[in-house]
Amino acid sequence: MKNTFDISKFSAEDLKRPATYGQITALSYRLCGSKGGKLNYQFATQIRGCLYNNAKGGKFTFGDANKLFDKKKLPVKFQREIRAYLAHAD
Repeated sequence: MKNTFDISKFSAEDLKRPATYGQITALSYRLCGSKGGKLNYQFATQIRGCLYNNAKGGKFTFGDANKLFDKKKLPVKFQREIRAYLAHAD
């Protein structure tokens, strides 16, 4: 499949805007890993919540999301946020 997305077509202003919900959802499924050959939907939901919260707070931009697509694992910063949230949720 040919990749038709070209980030260079976006202005610097667009790259500084908050990440879109579509980007966040796609990243959550890409980075959640699998359990027994199936996607780990629970972790995907946690990732989506964490990234969406950061995007709404202005700490996760469209450009940041695009860079994260190149990663194979969720960055430690976000893993820590999820762990801290889960520790307080209990």
